[in-house]
This record gives sequence, C-alpha cells and structure tokens, in this order.
Amino acid sequence: MLYFGGFDHITNRRKVNMAGCNKVRYISHLLSSRGIPVEILSNSATAAQKLPAQKEQVEEGIVAYYLPAAPRSKHKPLRALRYMKQRIQIFAMLMKRTKRGEPMLMYHADGFYGTVRLAKWIKRFKLILEVEELYSVIKRKSERKHRREMKFIQKADGYLFVSQLLEQLCNKKHKPYVISHGVYGAEKQLCAPREDEKIHLVYAGTFNPAKGGPWAAVRAAAFLPDKYRMHILGAASAKQIAHLHKLIDSISEESKCRVTYDGVWHGEDFARVLQSCHIGLSTQNPAGAYNDTSFPSKILTYLANGLRVVSVRIPAVEHSDVHGLITYYDEHKPEEIAKAILSVDVEAPYDSRAEIKKLEDRLASELTEMITSLQKH
Repeated sequence: MLYFGGFDHITNRRKVNMAGCNKVRYISHLLSSRGIPVEILSNSATAAQKLPAQKEQVEEGIVAYYLPAAPRSKHKPLRALRYMKQRIQIFAMLMKRTKRGEPMLMYHADGFYGTVRLAKWIKRFKLILEVEELYSVIKRKSERKHRREMKFIQKADGYLFVSQLLEQLCNKKHKPYVISHGVYGAEKQLCAPREDEKIHLVYAGTFNPAKGGPWAAVRAAAFLPDKYRMHILGAASAKQIAHLHKLIDSISEESKCRVTYDGVWHGEDFARVLQSCHIGLSTQNPAGAYNDTSFPSKILTYLANGLRVVSVRIPAVEHSDVHGLITYYDEHKPEEIAKAILSVDVEAPYDSRAEIKKLEDRLASELTEMITSLQKH
C-alpha cells in the first residue's frame, strides 16, 4: 500500500520532521513485517543541496519514492513555482501508485488537502489518515483554516489517531480507527542505569517556549536533594540554550540537585544516554490547547528505553493505554513536580518494555484488520 508523508531514509539529507519521519518508518516496518508491502511517497521537497527524484529500497518490503529537492529559495515567485510543481508531481504519483478501492495511508499534513482530495475523487482509493495533532490548534491558525482542516479530516475512510481524545474530536461519523500513541518499538538494552548512588533524571524533548518543558524540569530541581542528578537533552536555538544555562546557574545557587544541559544525541548514543537514567520527565505546560489534540511522544521514548516516567496529569496521557505506567503530578509547580519525582521507587520491579511490546502487537493486529476491512468494502 502507498504511505504518503514526510520521510527520508538518511538523516539530514532532506528536510523532514524527525518525529514524523520516525513514525512513518515505524508504521511501514510494522506493516511490511505483517506481509503488507509499503511504498512510501515522501513529500519533502527541501534539502541542503539539490537532489534528483529517486527510488530507494529502505528494507525488504519497503520502497521509498522521493521528489526532486533543493534548498528553499529566498524569492517568493520561485517558491510559489516550486510549490505548484511539487503538488503536480505528488498528484501524478498518487494517480500512478493508487488503485480504486485500495487503502492509502497518509500522515496528516496541512499543505496537501486539495491535491489528495482531487486524487481521491478521481481514483476512488480508500484514505486512512494518520492524525497526530491538529495543526490549526498547534499553530493557532484562524477559524477558517481550522474548519478547512477538519473538513479534510472528515473525508478519510479510516484513521490512525494518536489519542482517544483526538478520535472523539475528529471522528464524528464513527468511521474505523486505530489508536497509536507513537512508536511502540521497545529499544534493546544497551546499558543499565548508572550505579553512582545517584538517581538520574532526564528531560529529552522540545524546547518550544509555549510548552515550557525543560524550564519546568530545571525549576523542580530546586526542591530535590543531592541524591538526584538532572540531564536536559534536545535541540534548541542558541538563545534558548543561553536562557536554559542562565536558569540552571540560578537554580544551582540554591539546589543540591546538579543540573546539566547535555546537548543533542541520536541513534544508539541517544538510547544509551536515556538508559543510563532512571526517570524520564514529561513536564510540558498543561494549560496549552495542544494538550487536547496531541500525545507527548517523549513518554513512549522513555518507556521504550525502560525508564519510569513522571508526567503532568493531562487527559491525553491519563486516558491512554500507558496510563498505569505513569507517576503524575497535578499542579504545574516546581515543588509538585519534585514531589512526584521523590515518590518514584526506582528499586521496585518494573518492565515497561514488556508493556510496550504488548501495545505493538495489538497495534499491528488492529491496523492490518482495518486495512483488510476497508479493502473488502
């Protein structure tokens, strides 16, 4: 089946959202391992240098098709021309690679509504829409753009939602759906938590100021004893890093818990850094409207690497399939975050990887069942 979304098999070759790219890779692997071959159509048209159209074997059962890509132009007319050219190329690929009555999976993206709707109307393929968030909510777009996004979502024949809350919000006609909070692949154990008589905490995620995650984590360190050590990971601008270091320096004057910003890690190095810690922190601001339409992917990343998790209590997490593995705090205050951290017993028996594996098996079964059902009707 065709899978349309932002994807690149090689890191830093094309400009893609890494979280989205990893989800496309994961779902593709899950389907191909269950006997459903996948053709990925990447919508990425930008890169650090000019790249030709390309067909690439990702792994057995997965082929990726890439459009031509080039650096983003500074000139508006050239950007507009490339925008139109990309839509024409995508439309042509959709017409060529889809079949009447056959399902196509699309990672929800807000720039391709018209292109996909026209191709669907002509070819009559079944559209399974993977909805991770509502862009009109996350990006605070106008009411008109929100209606347009919701109208497109209603055109799908089936869904892959990131949370039950998002399903309730979007699936008004009660069409077939599957819930996948993120990537369920349990990471192999590369190392054990450090044995230095410290309890190591990690925040690994977005530095989006609106979500405030790393800053909330650092402020909580002021209320932790010296047996705790906090690590902050993630990509950030120079300004954001400077702001974080300033906050760390300020907190360090009164905190016994040492805090460091440890930069950006990838692949097995990233897994090793996580697995050397005991507790993962999901400390985003619960007041943001995005909390109703998205699921913090960092939670699954922590669980997949065997960590315990401390999270703010938000409906998307509390009503999720991993809610029983989470230690919650209710008020978004540093002392409340610290209290939740202190309540975690890192010596108690715990196996989050086994729970993640159960969710993966269920997802594979439900997704293949939905695809088969759509093919029959």
